[in-house]
Amino acid sequence: MAVLMVAALSCSKDGGGDPEGTMNKTLMSHDIITGGGSTLKLGSTEVFMSRSENLWIENGEIAYVGQVKGLGDVKRIPTSGFSSLAAVKPGYGYVAKHKRGETVTYARIYVVQDLIGAGSGGVIGAEIKYQYPFRP
Repeated sequence: MAVLMVAALSCSKDGGGDPEGTMNKTLMSHDIITGGGSTLKLGSTEVFMSRSENLWIENGEIAYVGQVKGLGDVKRIPTSGFSSLAAVKPGYGYVAKHKRGETVTYARIYVVQDLIGAGSGGVIGAEIKYQYPFRP
């Protein structure tokens, strides 16, 4: 895992600042069965945050790249570590991969903070920053 993280990340001079083309999104928890919530639209696919606080992508995979200072610190596409789910953690970076036919597209994602429900005190979503398409 440590080798993957070193290969996937390097420190940026600007401390992980926002690269050109960075978008902000509030991603609300989504129930796989009943729906609801919100999604992150990436071309012909969508990224969801499940109620169990995992990111998952329709027809794709997510790679957890570790703790970073911002979206700018997610600099490379990992060569391994892609999975159907990745735990949502504030201060961590991810790369989403979507394949349609022979075309593969990527997005980089940074979780800024959890969104906490006023009544429940539980996580109801996350504030994220992302860039799509991501071409390192």
